[in-house]
Amino acid sequence: SISYSPAACSLVLFIKAENHTLSMSQIMADVWPGKSISPDCFHKAIERLRDLLRQLPMTIQIEYLGEEIYQMQIL
Repeated sequence: SISYSPAACSLVLFIKAENHTLSMSQIMADVWPGKSISPDCFHKAIERLRDLLRQLPMTIQIEYLGEEIYQMQIL
């Protein structure tokens, strides 16, 4: 089977999510099922996703909305 990076898995989740909005707990449960990861590990994966998105020819951002909620915004 193909193994995807946490950043790639997160991107797919954001694309599929209603309003492209996810909670930290939703991302953690889907990207690392059955595992307990540190907040630092989570934030590093989000930062890697942001780095990947910066390389695209369009502006797509992962914004922190507060209360552990994140939203993918296509500008």
